[in-house]
Amino acid sequence: AASESAGGREVSLPAVTELLPKYLQSNVRAHMRYLEDRKPCVHLRLRACTNVHTSDEKIGAAYAAVAAAAEADVRHHAEELAGMRGGGGSGRRRAASASFGGNAASTRSNVRAAARGLVSALENLPGASGPELLRHLPAVMHLLLSLVAAPPASVA
Repeated sequence: AASESAGGREVSLPAVTELLPKYLQSNVRAHMRYLEDRKPCVHLRLRACTNVHTSDEKIGAAYAAVAAAAEADVRHHAEELAGMRGGGGSGRRRAASASFGGNAASTRSNVRAAARGLVSALENLPGASGPELLRHLPAVMHLLLSLVAAPPASVA
């Protein structure tokens, strides 16, 4: 039995005493023992939520800052590789000379800006809405643990 309410959809389900192997098959379901003669005794309220889009700007800023830091890191490493491959002489000398001007300086600047944005977003994350943070908890924890375990090299 299901009914709609302002807080979501309310559903009542029967409960079994023990789940049998392959319990989703109809022939197995016929042999399962239910509590209270299949009377709905488990009551749930379902509410559709998304953890893909957030309505909290602080959580959204954290997602965006991590993406910006990763992008700045990739661009910085691509620029370093391009500097090491171009021109004559040793790779070490080319990388050093490339880092003093041109695009390498701008990518370093982008990395610094991304790092500042990431720090700011992470500092503001505790101020996010509690229910919204709880809704996004798996994704936020994954994001934080990924930063701890493998931060973008240029930003770290």
